[in-house]
Amino acid sequence: MRNVMLVDDEYLVRERLKRGVDWGLHGFQVAAEAENGEDALAVLEETGIDLAIIDINMPIVDGLEFARQARSRYPKLRMIILTGYGTFEYAKMAMQSGVRDYLLKPINTAELDGILRSMADELRAEAEEGTRRERVMEQIEWSEAILRERSVLQLLDGSVPMDPALLRRLCPALREETFSVL
Repeated sequence: MRNVMLVDDEYLVRERLKRGVDWGLHGFQVAAEAENGEDALAVLEETGIDLAIIDINMPIVDGLEFARQARSRYPKLRMIILTGYGTFEYAKMAMQSGVRDYLLKPINTAELDGILRSMADELRAEAEEGTRRERVMEQIEWSEAILRERSVLQLLDGSVPMDPALLRRLCPALREETFSVL
């Protein structure tokens, strides 16, 4: 499950989000809540959050400032801004702060559900790509070990001329005295 944090100074908005959305349907769970951006930044320090849904207009640290700070500290954090303001300027500032999506209040749960579905698909694709990369790196390391072993054996059995520089590269753990014998 991916962890979600709800950040809104209005308790009823947070409750509606918690209860009005089928988080588990797309592999999410509400793991934390905060009433302002300052508290939310502290939660990020303590909890692995994948998605933050943030009100833009809050006391202490507002949603845009939270987004700027969170983006610099947690570049993989996905964020959705909630606001009662429908102006283009707010949307533009939110996107410049690293916010992924922008929803107007009152929240249309069908629209939020669509965003969550899309985000879940992206996260799944990223995880699969990461797994593929790890497998490729393991195969490369395995291939390098085999090539190193074969090259050393060829040097030792005389099928290729002895080259101390090549042997140093292939066997960096050998002591320097070994090379003086060659």
